[in-house]
Amino acid sequence: MGDAIGSGGVMTDIKMHDSSMLFECHVTCGAEACSLFDELASALHWSTSTIDGDPLLGKGPRFYFTTHAKGTLAEHSIRMRMRMLVRELRAHGVEPVRCKIEAIVYDTKGAPVPAYP
Repeated sequence: MGDAIGSGGVMTDIKMHDSSMLFECHVTCGAEACSLFDELASALHWSTSTIDGDPLLGKGPRFYFTTHAKGTLAEHSIRMRMRMLVRELRAHGVEPVRCKIEAIVYDTKGAPVPAYP
């Protein structure tokens, strides 16, 4: 898609997905996000988590903002919400370390894992 955050480009390739398609977005920040973490997440309706030591990003605390979107325009919606969060973080002097959107194909969240033969 070539849609980088901060590129100034206009997103013109809105994809329609099956109404049951679920997307998950993560925006990762370093320790400088700590002071506004919960307040910003609450205001923009994102959930939060903190991990000390990221498998890909290395040692040190990382602050994660997470949101979900489902439906035919979910990918477009979640991209717009991600951009809004990144703009707010940057307005507060926080540069995100990583932004990621995942299409969830299968998830047993909230249900027992089936016994696979």
